[in-house]
Amino acid sequence: MKTKALPFGSTFEKKFKIGDLVYWFSWEEKENYDISHKLHRGVLIDIVHQKFGDREVSMAKVLPYGSTETILINITLIRKDN
Repeated sequence: MKTKALPFGSTFEKKFKIGDLVYWFSWEEKENYDISHKLHRGVLIDIVHQKFGDREVSMAKVLPYGSTETILINITLIRKDN
């Protein structure tokens, strides 16, 4: 099966600039098995392409607020923070 030449999520790259404030959600499971979502915020440091299988994926390098280490997150999961 042939995949597209562009990295997955590359159309999202146009929505962001380095230095943008961004947010994203993650899921948390509590001790009583309740599931809730958690809001995270940070600064977009870089946009990189990583290969997963036979396809490149656009990843956002983000510095979360209160952290000294960057994380990589799929660019389709982040949104601009106003």
